[in-house]
Amino acid sequence: MTLSRVNNRVWKTHTEKFVDYAEEKLKLMQFLTLTEKEKIELLADGVKDPSLRRFALNTWAADIPEFLEHMRKITEDGVVNRRQDQGYKHQPKEGYKHLPKSTAMEKTCTHCKKKGHWAKDCYIAKRACYNCGQTGHLSAACPKKKSGISSTLNHLDRDTDTGAMEPLTSSETTSDGVYLIENETPYVTVYSYGNRNKSFCALADTGSPVSLIKRSIYNEYFENYKLLQIRENLHLKGINNSKIITHGKVHDQICLENLKDQWFDIVLLVVDDSTIAFDMLLGRDFFSKTKIKLIYQNGTFKFEHPSDDAVMVNNIFSIDAIDERDRYDIILDELDNDLDFSTKNNLLQVLRKIDATEIEPVKDEYKIRVHLKDVSFFRYAPRRMSMTEKLELKKITDDLLKQGIIKPSISPYCSRVVLVNKRNGSKRMCVDLRPLNQRIFPQKYPFPIIEDQIDQLYGKKIFTKLDLRDGFHQIDIHADDTKYFAFATPYGQYEYVKMPFGYSEASAEFQKHILNIFEPLLREGKVLLYIDDILIATTTIAENLEILKEVLTTLRRYNLELNIAKCLFLKKEIEFLGYLISAKKISLNKRHTQAILDFAYPVNIKQLQGFLGLTNYFRRFIKDYALKTRPLHNLTKKSVDFNFDDQCKQSFDSLKFELTSAPVLHIFNPVAETELHTDASGQGFGAILLQKQINGKMAPIVYYSKATNDSEKKYHSFELETMAIVKALERFHVYLQGMTFRVITDCNSLALAVKKININPRIARWTLAFQNYKFELVHRSSNKMMHVDFLSRYTTTVNTITAEDELMFRQLTDPKLKEIAEHIELHESKKFSLIDGLLFKRYKEMDLFVVPENMINNIIRLNHDENGHVGIEKTMNAILEHYWFPGLKLKIKQYIDNCIKCLSYNIASGKAEGEMQIVEKDTIPFQTIHIDHFGPLEETSDKYRHILVIIDAFTKFVWLFPTKSTGTNEVIESLETLFNLLGHPKRIISDRGTAFTSQNFSKYIEENDVKHVMTAVAFSWANGQVERVNRFLKAILSKITNDPTEWKKQLTVVQHVINNTLHKAINSTPSKALFGFNQRRKEDEQLRLLINKLRKFDKKYEELRAEVQSSAQEINRKLQEYNKSQYDK
Repeated sequence: MTLSRVNNRVWKTHTEKFVDYAEEKLKLMQFLTLTEKEKIELLADGVKDPSLRRFALNTWAADIPEFLEHMRKITEDGVVNRRQDQGYKHQPKEGYKHLPKSTAMEKTCTHCKKKGHWAKDCYIAKRACYNCGQTGHLSAACPKKKSGISSTLNHLDRDTDTGAMEPLTSSETTSDGVYLIENETPYVTVYSYGNRNKSFCALADTGSPVSLIKRSIYNEYFENYKLLQIRENLHLKGINNSKIITHGKVHDQICLENLKDQWFDIVLLVVDDSTIAFDMLLGRDFFSKTKIKLIYQNGTFKFEHPSDDAVMVNNIFSIDAIDERDRYDIILDELDNDLDFSTKNNLLQVLRKIDATEIEPVKDEYKIRVHLKDVSFFRYAPRRMSMTEKLELKKITDDLLKQGIIKPSISPYCSRVVLVNKRNGSKRMCVDLRPLNQRIFPQKYPFPIIEDQIDQLYGKKIFTKLDLRDGFHQIDIHADDTKYFAFATPYGQYEYVKMPFGYSEASAEFQKHILNIFEPLLREGKVLLYIDDILIATTTIAENLEILKEVLTTLRRYNLELNIAKCLFLKKEIEFLGYLISAKKISLNKRHTQAILDFAYPVNIKQLQGFLGLTNYFRRFIKDYALKTRPLHNLTKKSVDFNFDDQCKQSFDSLKFELTSAPVLHIFNPVAETELHTDASGQGFGAILLQKQINGKMAPIVYYSKATNDSEKKYHSFELETMAIVKALERFHVYLQGMTFRVITDCNSLALAVKKININPRIARWTLAFQNYKFELVHRSSNKMMHVDFLSRYTTTVNTITAEDELMFRQLTDPKLKEIAEHIELHESKKFSLIDGLLFKRYKEMDLFVVPENMINNIIRLNHDENGHVGIEKTMNAILEHYWFPGLKLKIKQYIDNCIKCLSYNIASGKAEGEMQIVEKDTIPFQTIHIDHFGPLEETSDKYRHILVIIDAFTKFVWLFPTKSTGTNEVIESLETLFNLLGHPKRIISDRGTAFTSQNFSKYIEENDVKHVMTAVAFSWANGQVERVNRFLKAILSKITNDPTEWKKQLTVVQHVINNTLHKAINSTPSKALFGFNQRRKEDEQLRLLINKLRKFDKKYEELRAEVQSSAQEINRKLQEYNKSQYDK
């Protein structure tokens, strides 16, 4: 039966990915005794497309992961390309190849019930070999598989980075000087001149008049090549005259596998990935220009080229462009238009000559050493990954092994890896090196002083800036220290032998290495260098080109590469280290002050107060600050209409100018104490880079502000705060790389979370960016971060006034507070201070906002009601994080003592667990119930995944309803069942899950005259009764069910035992409290013992319900006495 199910499972090419098909079919195979090869054959059998099945059978994959990777490549990452672009037709099998195609495809096998062959040809019936088609053996034991060169030609190797399938080829030179490359399919491995360490799989198709390249391949590997426009009259059509969309063309040179000393010009049109199945397509234009012949003979394709027509690498620059520019011509578009043709041509000659010249490399002896302050071992198991992620990770590690960047490891140290999405949709592997970074001695390597660098640029007229590719994977790690860079994957452990991404000392190591390499040029003043930027500044073009030759030669000698797309040549104005440099002037780049300059005039008091909060933070640098801000402060006074007149605009503009120029704005100093202040809100992100000056004050260096997009607006505040830091680090990278600094945030949970190993995957990916910087994350209360808070909120207009906005406005109109504020303006005070014209109380080294009398209850409500109705002490502590008012503790106590919900539903902790939820008139069951969902659990055979938990607050009786989802409809159905039995309760307590906040649920409880009470967001423990049952369920279900998908069958048993087991809060069983007797059922004594163990008690049951109710009333009396004692203190 199982074999039949396996055979009948086929790949639904149009509706599912191959990997999903394979995973499901492999599950069916787990009950069969099969080898890896036999499993692969059965998977291949489910591929109904004849050509794709042939590809599947030609893999000779050693294991399932290798086979799945192969299939992913040839089906375009799991989705079959149904366009028949391959340029040749699949050859039918021997058993029916003489039949017409239409006839062959109509035949149906009576054995396997599949179309396309007769029963006599069915390989399932005879278990025929996939390799040779003969019976009596399987492909794994095929005698022809390893015989002769044909087996080698038939083998398909994997390119571990491009996602393409590459054939291993046989190459030989004939007696007449003709190079031959033989393959069983018209595919060939090619290399790009700009990506010489990278291989690509190309399809040879002489039926296509042009050559093509996938858009994803271009985006990832050809970013240094400019995308050129295609002439308007060029139109491409595919099968059925369907139009093929082209995105431009790129010029390159390629060589074929095993002919790496022969390079050929090619023009590649960039097309959508769905157009071709492989990385490239070599069309008729390529073969006609290169004189390569594609010959099909005896089942083998031959690529034939006369040897005397070969183009050698060192002669490549002498080739004339066939119809467009060569690859270095892309630089012309980046040059100033006023440069004459001769100058541009001279630059191209310099670049071509250096690239074509044979330069003897220098043996680079520089290796990084790791010095640990803590030698303790750290070792983390690999994270759980999906099959797709595992295959992607294997592809990346295979490529790194091939390039010699990593090696297998047996190190006692081991970090985890995280897969991060690139912009083009591919994956990048990052190692979480936080455990290592925390254990090393940070280097105090002196970085060049930016002010000194800028001073050397005065009087210069011509500028060339070269951008080095980052030092990652370019610098060797000392052999004794590679063990510290080990990491674990599902396929084994490896360690880096070259410096990886995420090492906190990477910038310092790269800076030391580069300074050492360019020391002669630096000493002569020919270049300026900061991390990975090299600046050549001269007074003449000729001098600039001469120095450029020396720099490029040095880079070639040390095998360092340029990021050519980011290089700028012979510019008259250039940005360097945050400054705009030209012959006329040197000024700070406006983008660093744009966050301030873009401020529009405020339209309400909230926006004005935010701006004043920012300026107040830097008031010590603004002369006559009080005088300059007086017109603005006047608008915040009581009974003053908000009229932003000309005088206010003049004051506002004056303050913006002050904030974006000296003496407020200072020049960055790499040796000064540095802080990065960040903040985020639903409106945007804000950041200010500050440094301590000679006078001991922190002064701004640059500002940053950016609005959130639609998707970012939906992020949790914790995620927004994390992203604010990431964006600020990216913007200020030129200043912060290699430095030791502090990041100041008002999100305390973030400061704690980033220290954990297991965190939210999205946060984990973002925090990987932190590893390249050396900083301490420091929490500071939000009332001390108003300056940066304004930058995060001023990106959009705020029209609504929140409770906090109202507080700030009301303080200005409170007579008592106004009197105190006016006194402080004239006299010093140790207890109060004025910040931005607002009154603050100094309390335990903090400045707390003084709450006006008419808003005190609102503040208590926000910190008590919206905080899960916590007790007096917790409410007071929450308020004292930000606010203060006279008689604070007494007023909080009075408020909570009169809180109806607290008197009705409060849950005590410790020994009195659950007894605080007593309302005097609720002396009967089913007046108050608690509801919540538990799960998700393993899906049952009938698709159930959750449990709806309902608890009677008085008797503690529990009902457990299995549900397929957490939707409202199933909740209402369960409640309706319960209400029909016991009637309607007075109130329902739940969290704010979507099932309980929907309109349908609200309408339902309204129709049934039931009050709905919801706990505060993120305070699930406020619904404590149901949370305790959820904890019991988690422990019980995991222990009493051998099969996790069979939990539903045990649910009635669990419910019975819970309701018939002693409950400490009522000193009885819930069944007795509700019915007056225990329910009868065949008891599971082992389960009862487990429940008692979890609850940590073992007492006898009470006999009568009256006694239970009397006990509950006694608990209520003691509770009232406790409340009175608290009040009387």
